Amino acid sequence: MLCVATTLFYSASHLFTTMLPIHLDGIHVTPTESGKLLALFLVASVLVRPLVGKLYDEWSPRRLFLISMAFFGAGTVLMLLMPNTLWMLWVARALQGIGFSFFNSVSYSYLTETVPEQSRARGIAMFSNAIKFAMAYAPAIGWIMADKGWCIEAMLLSLAILLASLFVILRMGPLQTHRLQEEQAFESTVTASKPFAIKGRLFNVKGVTPGLLIATNSFVFGALIPFIPLIVASKGIQHVESFHIFYAFSLIASRFLGGESSDKFGRLYTIIPGMALVVVSLIGIYYSFGTVPLLISAVLYGLGAGVVQPSIVAMVADRTQVSERGSAMATYTMLADSGQGIGMMAMGYFGQHLSYDAGLLASIVTAIVGLIFAIGLSLQKKVKRPSVTSQSQHSKVA
Repeated sequence: MLCVATTLFYSASHLFTTMLPIHLDGIHVTPTESGKLLALFLVASVLVRPLVGKLYDEWSPRRLFLISMAFFGAGTVLMLLMPNTLWMLWVARALQGIGFSFFNSVSYSYLTETVPEQSRARGIAMFSNAIKFAMAYAPAIGWIMADKGWCIEAMLLSLAILLASLFVILRMGPLQTHRLQEEQAFESTVTASKPFAIKGRLFNVKGVTPGLLIATNSFVFGALIPFIPLIVASKGIQHVESFHIFYAFSLIASRFLGGESSDKFGRLYTIIPGMALVVVSLIGIYYSFGTVPLLISAVLYGLGAGVVQPSIVAMVADRTQVSERGSAMATYTMLADSGQGIGMMAMGYFGQHLSYDAGLLASIVTAIVGLIFAIGLSLQKKVKRPSVTSQSQHSKVA
């Protein structure tokens, strides 16, 4: 049921991924302003991430899921009321970003508490497919509806899907984790004294390295996925709405392989080949001037990105104790969202002042930086490994 609720929530969100840039172009918003507005969603998300992590370490997941629905729903309603008013769109996207931040952080934190440690990456990969299944159809539907001028109808559809997700969350009842007794004790204390008392951590340094690693990958996502309709149009390629479908299904397929290999061979040994595939796919998109090469590149991008993300999420869980996992996951997702927001703003700027190809070049450079960073972490781990092994041998002898 958590996977169903997640698929529905992300479907409601991803309808805006392709619909909103086309809608903004239709009301004569410049690409630079469009990029800023799209990035605002991530900026709002980033700003509240530390608070979400702090709340998660103290409050029940169910309460936070309901808060996420309230914020995202309020933003969608505001957008429906004034879809052509720019300042209202700013407010609406900020509210949606806050709602998304709550749902994203809480769902992954809850997941890492319930999945067995020995199959952590596989569990995260399977759960991530619930998210990426939404990516398989929601952006394509948003693209088609916006192209037909049905932006209001797309917003109404998003709201209806959000309500369906809320219904599933409510049907789930109290979400139980091994922290249940602690949560019940905390909530009973809070109810008797201060209803909104918070005692968790705002920032956790253990989420920084994985967060920086994923930020390079999310920069590429932010620069590529929302702008792909405009990138494709700039190349003179027609009717490639299936880009998101090819991308999403290759992403889903790679999750299973990536999760299995990550648990078996190690996180970085899965992340490095995935990041290399992302670089190759971006080069393919840059040089694509036809439908078939573009769709092949979409498949390669999905395969690469699909093995990277679950392994990095598992890396965060590997590095943290359960009591601090909410704050660590919030720090990680804060950096991930920052990368995505910067990617959106960068592509919007390049699209207006230079070209979308220039934005693709910036994405290629960023992906290469991420690959080098991952290789550096792997080499550092190899250098440290002998001392760790010898210490474990000494401890066994003792």
